[in-house]
Amino acid sequence: RALEDGLYEFEIAFITPDVQGKKKYDELRIPHISFFLVPEDLDMLKRNIERRGRMDEDALSKRMGVVKQEIKSADLYDYRIINKEGKLDSAVTEIMGILGR
Repeated sequence: RALEDGLYEFEIAFITPDVQGKKKYDELRIPHISFFLVPEDLDMLKRNIERRGRMDEDALSKRMGVVKQEIKSADLYDYRIINKEGKLDSAVTEIMGILGR
């Protein structure tokens, strides 16, 4: 309901659903433009997660398994954006260009 209210109030709403949430929007035929941020390198992503120090080895292994599964679903999205290490601003610029902003 909050998403629906936000869409009526604003021109654009940014949300971060997981792959299952994206599939739900598709099923419900909610108009949207979807972006999948693909990590530039899985090893680098793993190192970044390890640096944060919030996961033990088992949790990290499970998280990386989820990442690999999610990447397999990237073709469900309208756009796939490479999220390069230290270049988040480039990804944002690319998205804004697609949105015509």
